[in-house]
Amino acid sequence: MLPVSMPPFDGDVPESGYRWWYLDGVSDCGRYSLVVIAFIGSVFSPYYYRARHQGRGEPRNFCSINVASYGPAANAWAMTERGSRQLQTSPTRVQIGRSYLQLTENRLCVGIAERTTPWLRKLSGNVRVSANSSSDKVFYLDDEQQHQWQPIAPIARIDVALEHPSLRWSGNAYVDTNFGTRPLEDDFRSWHWSSVRRSGGSNIYYDALQTNGKRNCIALAVDAHNKVRTVEAPPRSRLQRSSWGIERVAQHGDASQVIRTLENTPFYARSVLAFNDNDTPEAGIAIHESLSLERFRRGWVRTLLPFRMPRIT
Repeated sequence: MLPVSMPPFDGDVPESGYRWWYLDGVSDCGRYSLVVIAFIGSVFSPYYYRARHQGRGEPRNFCSINVASYGPAANAWAMTERGSRQLQTSPTRVQIGRSYLQLTENRLCVGIAERTTPWLRKLSGNVRVSANSSSDKVFYLDDEQQHQWQPIAPIARIDVALEHPSLRWSGNAYVDTNFGTRPLEDDFRSWHWSSVRRSGGSNIYYDALQTNGKRNCIALAVDAHNKVRTVEAPPRSRLQRSSWGIERVAQHGDASQVIRTLENTPFYARSVLAFNDNDTPEAGIAIHESLSLERFRRGWVRTLLPFRMPRIT
């Protein structure tokens, strides 16, 4: 079941490093989606960035749970950073502020108690993610093996019950985790990641451009039991840039197109893609992200971030 391969929430995170746990879901009707990310060592935090450069890079002092809900009358976004006094961890639970992720016998449970930014509206409710199996395979994203990624449950189910906004839906889900011993911007210029959703299986693509100029492309095929195998990376195709000028690259054939941009920031874009896979006549959708660490390094970008990422200690 899902918890078997989940790294413990109280594992060590080195100075200036990070660990995040990521989950997303798309409703069966296709109208709604949700993303939850729990960070110890919040990699995109302007506060953590400054602290690292001042020799104070203790990751447990820079934690957050990012929650993003998308859909008709359901758009909400929260990411409040908190210090170590508001972090509690055990092997099966991480709590940051009043929100938490917890493993039970056969599912991942999420309790959400946040305030949106910038309007400070309530964002609260519960999420349950379950899978009939999970994967313990770990992949390195860089040549020096300082950054690793584990696709825990690319094929899963999600049940969302939000109180604020009032919303209930079920759909397909995806769960993974990333861990690193160094800041992302030290070792990467950019990356593109996508998780393809189709009946009976999935594909995942990670396309990371390192600061040394080398590109690391990981392409995985996942069956219905979350058995992961490496496949040949398909050709890259360029999509329309985001309105902030962020390059978006897909590995789903020339028929890929952006049908919704979920997040549009100066250094990051999250999108929903539609495509026709070259290897199968079945069309599908993908959650896709493009990240520019070169843009994140720019001071003016980090100056803007506190408006979306307040900090409470």
